[in-house]
Amino acid sequence: MAADFSAALLEVRNRSTVTAYLQAGAVLHGTPLLQGDPVTLVEADAASITFHGLHPLVFDLPALDSVEDAGQLARFELARRKDPRGMVHSLTLVSPRHRAPILERALFDRITVTETQTGHHAGYFIIGEAHTLDLGAARHRVTWILEPAAGDFWVLGDGLLDQATVLAY
Repeated sequence: MAADFSAALLEVRNRSTVTAYLQAGAVLHGTPLLQGDPVTLVEADAASITFHGLHPLVFDLPALDSVEDAGQLARFELARRKDPRGMVHSLTLVSPRHRAPILERALFDRITVTETQTGHHAGYFIIGEAHTLDLGAARHRVTWILEPAAGDFWVLGDGLLDQATVLAY
């Protein structure tokens, strides 16, 4: 199937040994993702702007087809990002041997990073990784790309709603 904003082309292939028929006059119906001008939705937190300044974050989401869903997503991101906080973007671990705890981790695992010098303690998801072997494969280096786990939001089966948690999109 190939589609653009005004039309779609549907190619039907029969890979079976049985004859298939497409009725004459068949019509492909669909709902356009955007009709007319794109919708812009803005969420703001006046207290955060007052204390920390205006730092806009713009998402271009052409596949989002509901203003209600866009509002939910905007409120979730605003609650998650309205106050500045230190974050870890990547973490590199070096081991003289392949340590099982490092190798047991996979993409999208949730980990907790604790750093004693600044007192940082937060949850993260591993969203990328790179492995390097050097010293004749005696030293293993892994770098994880991290995304902060939403700390104040409710995770199904992991928190009690309305007790330091927020129901979000």
